[in-house]
Amino acid sequence: MKNHQVFFLFMCLLPAENIFAQNLLDAPSNSSKFIPTPQTVMTFDNRYEGVKGFHTFFEEFNAGTIVMTKSTFDNALLNFDAYTGNLLAKIDRINEVVQLKKEMVKNFTMRNTAGEVFFFDKKNLVGTPAFLLELVQDSVALYCKIKKVIKKADFGGAYKAAGTRYDEFMEANIYYTIKDDGELIEIKNTKKGLLKMFPQFANQLESYLKKGKINFNDYRQMKLIFLYINSLDD
Repeated sequence: MKNHQVFFLFMCLLPAENIFAQNLLDAPSNSSKFIPTPQTVMTFDNRYEGVKGFHTFFEEFNAGTIVMTKSTFDNALLNFDAYTGNLLAKIDRINEVVQLKKEMVKNFTMRNTAGEVFFFDKKNLVGTPAFLLELVQDSVALYCKIKKVIKKADFGGAYKAAGTRYDEFMEANIYYTIKDDGELIEIKNTKKGLLKMFPQFANQLESYLKKGKINFNDYRQMKLIFLYINSLDD
């Protein structure tokens, strides 16, 4: 039985007010043996309606796997809320989106339409759990806290032609590497921040970064930089 079918059948047993209110529901399952627990997720509303762009990692929900504290569920429709840092699941039969409680999730994997795999692991950031996208696992690791912020509309003054007439989601990704003691340390996503973090490779990095304009909010570009750093570290 498909994952969303099991979840849908469970929800049919609940009163309507328990489904659509801000209540705790249950996570999608890929097995009829799945036993619902009321501590797993919350319903999710359309709080970002009217903001240009999208607040999630993917524009659409895609198939993925959730590893929870006691179970693993495959073929769930997943997305990541980059504005609040929470994992979302979609119940397509009723077009309902639920937010999984962070303490119940250990990690999750999502796949885009091209089949590319994205692994998010739950890490401790100064005492606070956060889902980080694993980009490079090597001598010098790289993780990214996928983050979006809302840039407010700027209508300009009476004599100002330029301006933005809408609120818009903007990327504001944060990057981390691992110190020798295993602790995560933030990398300032600037050229200066990279050179300060890796002074032993300063000359090589200077030359590498001059090859083209770097968008430090683009996790793919940061991944390429760290793959290069690891080639220097060999």
